[in-house]
Amino acid sequence: MDIKFIGSGASAKAILYYITDYITKSQLKAHVAYAALDLARQKLSEFNPADDELTIRAKELIRKSAHAMISHQELSSQQVAAYLMDFGDHYTSHRYANLFWTDNGALISRANQVQDYQLRSTALKDMCIWDFVAQVEKRKLNQSECEDDTDLQNPADAIESDFANGLEGDFVVTDDVSDSDLIASKENINKNESQISIEGILKDRSHTRPTYELRNGHVERRTHRLVVRHPDRRHVPVPIGPSLPRRDRVEVREKYCRVMLILFKPWMTVDDLRGTFNTWSDAFEDFVDHCSPNKTFIMKNMQIFHECKDSRDDHFANRRQ
Repeated sequence: MDIKFIGSGASAKAILYYITDYITKSQLKAHVAYAALDLARQKLSEFNPADDELTIRAKELIRKSAHAMISHQELSSQQVAAYLMDFGDHYTSHRYANLFWTDNGALISRANQVQDYQLRSTALKDMCIWDFVAQVEKRKLNQSECEDDTDLQNPADAIESDFANGLEGDFVVTDDVSDSDLIASKENINKNESQISIEGILKDRSHTRPTYELRNGHVERRTHRLVVRHPDRRHVPVPIGPSLPRRDRVEVREKYCRVMLILFKPWMTVDDLRGTFNTWSDAFEDFVDHCSPNKTFIMKNMQIFHECKDSRDDHFANRRQ
C-alpha cells in the first residue's frame, strides 16, 4: 500500500479543503425528497385523454419507481430510536450564529439588528460585529422588569442615515436565549461601564452574566437587554452569502478592505469605518497595525480558505492532464 504523509504545502491545503467541503455539504433531506416524489406521483396520476399507450406506460414506470424508492429506504435502529425519543439528528462541538451579507459587501438588515449593534451600550462601543454576533444576545425582560418608556426618543431620530452612505444594515443572530447560565440581574446592568475593557467583558467568567441596556432611541430599549454569553458558550459566526473577498486580488482589494473593516473594526456609523482616510485600503492598513492578534488570525484563516480551494482546483486540473 502506498501511504504518504502530507503535513504541509499545496497538497495539504487541497486535502483540507476537500475534507471540509465534504463534511459540511448539505444533503437533501428525506422529507423534501419524499415531498417531491409525491408531487411527481400526483401529476403523473392526472388523467389526460390525449396520452397514448407509451406515455401511460412511462408514467406508470416512474410512479412505480417512486414507490420503490420510498419503500426501500433503509433506516438504522439508531435513527429510529433517535426520532422516536426526539434526540435530534445531528450533534456539533460548537454553536453557530449566522451573519448575512450581500455581494456588494453590505450587511443585510434583518429585524432590528441594525439598532441592536448601533445602539448598543457605550460599554460595548469597542466591540466589533464579529464579537457581537459571537458573544452577545438580546434577551427579553419579564413584564415586571420593563421600564417606563415615556422618556424614549423616536427611534427614527436616533438612527443615522447609514443606508444612504452605502452600508446596508446588519446581521442576524440565531441562538438560545433561555440558557441556564444567562442570569441577568437589575444591579448588573451597565455595571462599571467606564472601568471594564471590552476584553474584560468578553472574558468575564462569572455566573451572573454582564447585562447592558440599549441606548435611547432603540424600539426595544425598555423590553430587552443585551447579555454577554459566557466565554465557554461563545458562538462561531458563519458568514451567509457570497464568498468573502480575497486579499490577493487587486480588482477586489478595496472590497476586501471594506468588508474586513465592517466585520472587525468597532463602529456605530459609516464614518467610523474609514475615518479620515481617502481609501478603504489605507483605513484597513492602519487598522491592521493596531488590531488584536486574534482578529488578524481570523482574517488570515479566511484567506487560507481561498488558498486551499485554489490548491484543490490545481490538483484536479493536473490530474486531468
